[in-house]
Amino acid sequence: MLNLFITLLVGSAGAFIAHKIKMPAGPMLGAMIAVGIYNCLGFVSFMPSELRVGVQIVMGCILGLRLNRETFIQLKTVVKPVLIVIPCLMIGDLYSVKDSGKACFNCNSMFNDTGFKHRLCASLCVWS
Repeated sequence: MLNLFITLLVGSAGAFIAHKIKMPAGPMLGAMIAVGIYNCLGFVSFMPSELRVGVQIVMGCILGLRLNRETFIQLKTVVKPVLIVIPCLMIGDLYSVKDSGKACFNCNSMFNDTGFKHRLCASLCVWS
């Protein structure tokens, strides 16, 4: 229960800061970045799966409210660039983690595998 409280506190602080500096989608991105950094520093965050599913449903509804016919018409213009850029970024990210063998916050020692958490931690870092 304490880990849940701390996770919510860290996320709220990140959301508040991002909102104050007028970051686009600040509360969501700020909380996500703050908790990601918190995890990379080796602390244990926690969110019960029941709460996670409920929040995902609410977020889906909020994002769905912003969609309309014009949104889907505009998506046609970006489909090809997105289909090219996303795989290139994914491949570049995988090779940068594999080849460099280093990451900020010492992600290599925190995670024993090269799974999602390792790549997420590494992608939050600025490579030198």
